[in-house]
Amino acid sequence: MKDNPLVSVIIPVYNTEKYVRETVFSVLNQSYKPLEVLLIVDASPDGSFNICRSLADGYDNVFLYSHEKNRGLSAARNTGLIHTTGEYVLFLDSDDTLLKNVISDMVEIMENSNSDAVYPKKYVRVYQNDSEPVIKSYFDEKDFSEVPVRFAADIMIEKCCAWGATAFLYRRETLEKNNLTFTDGITAEDIVFNLAFLKCAGKIAFYNGATECKLKRKNSITVSYNQDFKDNLFFIYDTAIKFLIETGHNQADVRKKSSSLLSRSIAVYITNIMSDMNPSEGFFAKSSEVKKLLSEEVVKKAFSSKLSVPYFEKKTYRMFFVIMYSLIKMRLYTAACFVARVASKRRRR
Repeated sequence: MKDNPLVSVIIPVYNTEKYVRETVFSVLNQSYKPLEVLLIVDASPDGSFNICRSLADGYDNVFLYSHEKNRGLSAARNTGLIHTTGEYVLFLDSDDTLLKNVISDMVEIMENSNSDAVYPKKYVRVYQNDSEPVIKSYFDEKDFSEVPVRFAADIMIEKCCAWGATAFLYRRETLEKNNLTFTDGITAEDIVFNLAFLKCAGKIAFYNGATECKLKRKNSITVSYNQDFKDNLFFIYDTAIKFLIETGHNQADVRKKSSSLLSRSIAVYITNIMSDMNPSEGFFAKSSEVKKLLSEEVVKKAFSSKLSVPYFEKKTYRMFFVIMYSLIKMRLYTAACFVARVASKRRRR
């Protein structure tokens, strides 16, 4: 490994005054020391800014940037990219923590393989007020390919895995040379960013372990139930189709892979809508909303295709997906909503 390339860790900060200090120290306490930490406070209304300012004042390699108005996660990460100087870039959420020695391990893999990114197989999930961490997988190891386009098409699109961008290691030169940034105003911006990155990358590498501990907070809502999310869902679907066409996939592959992505995304969306944790409406009002979505022509076409069963770490979730898929294909939408409601209870862990 060549002499100690600098790693830039970009941490957007919003409403995480209880967690951000621990997040920063999980970086500073890494065994790998050529680091810079960029804290981007996105007009956070709590005490996060003062905490970040004290960290920046206390450490020469911690830098503070702030937005006067809240601009969202994508804009905060993009601000970090503007100011980063490291050879490698790692994104981290301000309520999550890096595991020990992972930066050193990933840099070594990156250097030895001459790759443009290192993708970890696993992460650790911790639920608020629950002391038991759960190890989860982003994807099945046997499906990994160091060919970026194949990884994107077969794992990210067809199996709907590894959509995140946090605690992955990216080569900054590849990002800058291709003007890669995060898209403002969408949900699941990570998958759009990764597809753009993988279209440009020459080679990627695999880290057979977990790199971060993700905190699942009770008041942390990662899925919206409104029209915006549906619009974003179709935006991701269109982005996937464009990626597959531009990377030379034939028409049958484009339809199969993109339909798998859309159907899986819709199944997850429906599960969240029907969840008891979404108390805004009763069952029949929710199911009426679901029926409108499933009646759209592009959705019916997706569910009429021959689909690959998306990757779910637990066999129970795969079973629920297959049942929901079959019911939706037969247009038994109310029954599919009942299954989604049951599935939502099982997905809380």
